[in-house]
Amino acid sequence: ATAYAWSLMLLGPFERLSVMEQALDIAEETVDQLPDSARSGLLAEVQAIRAILAIEQGRTSGDDIRQARQLFDQLPEDKGFLRGGLANSLGVARHAAGGTTEAIEMFSLAKTISKQDDNIFGLLFANYELANLLVEHGQLGDAAKLYRQSLDLSENRFGAGIRHLPLLGAPYTGLGLLYYEWNLLDQARQNLEIAADITDQRGHMGLNRHTALAMCFLQQALGNDTQADHWIQHAENLARTAPRVDITARVKLYRVRLWLRQRRLAAVENWLAGFNIDPARMPVYSDEFGYLTLVRANLVLENRKKLLSIADVLGQMLSRAESQQRLGTAIEIAILLAQTNHLRRASDQTSETLAHALALAAPEEYVRIFVDSGPLMVELLQQAVAQKLSPNYASR
Repeated sequence: ATAYAWSLMLLGPFERLSVMEQALDIAEETVDQLPDSARSGLLAEVQAIRAILAIEQGRTSGDDIRQARQLFDQLPEDKGFLRGGLANSLGVARHAAGGTTEAIEMFSLAKTISKQDDNIFGLLFANYELANLLVEHGQLGDAAKLYRQSLDLSENRFGAGIRHLPLLGAPYTGLGLLYYEWNLLDQARQNLEIAADITDQRGHMGLNRHTALAMCFLQQALGNDTQADHWIQHAENLARTAPRVDITARVKLYRVRLWLRQRRLAAVENWLAGFNIDPARMPVYSDEFGYLTLVRANLVLENRKKLLSIADVLGQMLSRAESQQRLGTAIEIAILLAQTNHLRRASDQTSETLAHALALAAPEEYVRIFVDSGPLMVELLQQAVAQKLSPNYASR
């Protein structure tokens, strides 16, 4: 029964959570039939799988994380597969709660355990999540190295051209996103096409949704609005079968960002009227993406009355992101703050914030984060060149 639960988790479809729970119930019911030496091990395995499922469903409260961590600490060293899986899930939980540094520590631990246990799946998952966190922390080059390391691991274990496991597509998605940010759109397309092919099968763990979102914005950047609409619709369809209830709302925010780039302003206004985040209140970590989407909408619609309170909140968010070393997020916030200050006609603050955004972004050669910010950012970059604010970088 536990083997069946593991197979559903690894090979999917992951949305069949009730079937996994039934398999675990059966395992617990048979525990009394086992000798004492095997009983404790089976119970530990069942509890570990339940903890992993809880986290995958988005149950990441303080109590849930503490219980999972306590269980992890109690598992014996010879339970490497369990410990690696639980460490990865604890990394997911820490990340969801905003503890990116703690998440990096957990994924690094999961990577060590999985390597010792020769668990290629745990190792690839830890590598992918670590690389994603490095992107959030603004370390694009290091993230690219991890994605490429995963490709090498996959080829060494399974051989070149093997594409029967969705997890093998994860590094292609990650590299596609990085090439997109560097404005190397052909390389981005090549990697994302491979990722779309690999992840579109059972056991995808949401990777096909991530790939669909990446393809959506790549196609929009290439001027293919019809294809962009296709991929965002595909991502929305996939979100409806996700184990976490918040995924659909998250994907909706990507839809709004696509509307902004396509200048579908009536749709943006309708969304904004029903969006329930207070623009004058500092958002918690899990609401940051939604808040920044709200800011983008207000900037495009030039809702100047809201920009004063938004500027104050963005300043607080920028300080928080930098104190947590989330420099990738800090760059996005600084860009939005510069645009907000510009529309507020606060020219000195605009120049200061834009110079800060350029200084943060230059070492890792960000491009699309500026380009995708629209005509207003083009105007600000032209001013940056004229004012000699990182002129060589800004002129790119």
